[in-house]
Amino acid sequence: MVTDTTRTSVSLAWSPPEEEGGSVVTGYLIEMQKVDQVEWTMCNTTPIKICEYTLTHMPQGAEYKFRVMACNAGGPGEPVEIPGIVKVTEMLDYPDYELDPKYEEGYVVRQGGVIRLSVPIKGKPVPICKWTKEGRDVSHRAMIATNDDITELVIKEAHRDDTGTYDLVLENKCGRKAVYINVKVIGRPDTPEGPLEFDDIQARSVRVSWRPPSQDGGSDILGYIVERREVSKVAWYTVDSRVVDTALVVKGLKENVEYHFKITAENQFGVSRSLKSDECVTPKTPLCKYLFLYS
Repeated sequence: MVTDTTRTSVSLAWSPPEEEGGSVVTGYLIEMQKVDQVEWTMCNTTPIKICEYTLTHMPQGAEYKFRVMACNAGGPGEPVEIPGIVKVTEMLDYPDYELDPKYEEGYVVRQGGVIRLSVPIKGKPVPICKWTKEGRDVSHRAMIATNDDITELVIKEAHRDDTGTYDLVLENKCGRKAVYINVKVIGRPDTPEGPLEFDDIQARSVRVSWRPPSQDGGSDILGYIVERREVSKVAWYTVDSRVVDTALVVKGLKENVEYHFKITAENQFGVSRSLKSDECVTPKTPLCKYLFLYS
């Protein structure tokens, strides 16, 4: 079969014979015949040992037939003609790709890991490959390498901003073809949104509230860790390690003691950075309660 042609060359390939004639095949001879001529011309005088051969310095536009003879200790066998007429010209083929099934449903990468998008390509001439992310250039963020049969985009230390649709456009003189790969970077959630708010302040309790993180890390928030610390002390005390709401009434506090609080979000990949209170809060008996007792 003809595997490739250029303006000055022809590349051929074939399979070994099923029958070797009682002796091991030692090589192959190739002959060619110009379409407007009768005689066959030997291409190689010494048998080659592999089942492929490239003829160079061929006249552009000329048309040929080719045939191959297997050789063993008894000499060359019967020639087998390669089907069809071959024209010495640049082989043209539309650009195409082979997409790994792991990309078809979306490609998921852990935060801090490596995004590696490898796409085998084909086409004659070799297509030009252009990678973008949702239409924008990614060369500042990604390493891109392309050779004759594969193109690859690599991003090291992936973060969640790398989530999105990556576009690959293949183009040569025959046409163009595009493929889209959805990438999702998953990891720990962002810090819960602040500021921390305090209300329903009582002598021994206070209600603390916050907002969910802007990014959940690609996984549902399992809950929040609520911690408190007396201003005069260094150690933090865990009030509750799995709060499912974005508010909690913290009980068991000391009246007229100043407290700081911090909130941490958690998903299946780990915990976020903590949201800490900017100002302390002091549990105290509400003024209205004193007025009620006095009256």
